[in-house]
Amino acid sequence: MRGLKSASALPYLTTRHTLLNDQAAPAGSLRPAARSSEQSQRSTMISVLCGDNAWPQSISTYQRNVTHDRVKYPMLGGAAANVWPRAHWAKQPLETPVQFSDQGPSNLLLVQNLRDPATPLSGALETREAFGGRARMVTVDQGGHGAGFPYLNSCGFNAVTDFLVNGTRPDTDKFCGAEANTTRSLTPQQY
Repeated sequence: MRGLKSASALPYLTTRHTLLNDQAAPAGSLRPAARSSEQSQRSTMISVLCGDNAWPQSISTYQRNVTHDRVKYPMLGGAAANVWPRAHWAKQPLETPVQFSDQGPSNLLLVQNLRDPATPLSGALETREAFGGRARMVTVDQGGHGAGFPYLNSCGFNAVTDFLVNGTRPDTDKFCGAEANTTRSLTPQQY
């Protein structure tokens, strides 16, 4: 799933698709082994996904979900509904899931890419609605997963920077139009 979250992964996905279809690897086309930082990132993601919620342990549940998702989502098939390690996770959730609502201080800023394959806009809009007047949402006309630094366009970048540095949010929800190049260089102090 990592590859779908970044436009830079398209050459890899094309090669991978060719490998799956042709069953022969073109010279030099195999992806190198994951770096330790990638492995650490995956381990962290899996521990969060598996540790935050209880997951079905029955393999038949996952088989049914994959069959359903192959029809409903033909581009990805049942990849996201597959079993993963969570079905065999030994522990129950470590903490009670956080309940959120429109009750509380008005101090939240949600930032969402318009075409995020891992976090669909529909889910972000539902979250925005659930927070009511507590939140503002900045929707950025770009793809990719994670509408964060350093990939936000200037409109989104400025909205997030104003919020983090000054504690200010837009008066209303904001839409940031597309820009040609959204990758910016950050200094070490900005990370």
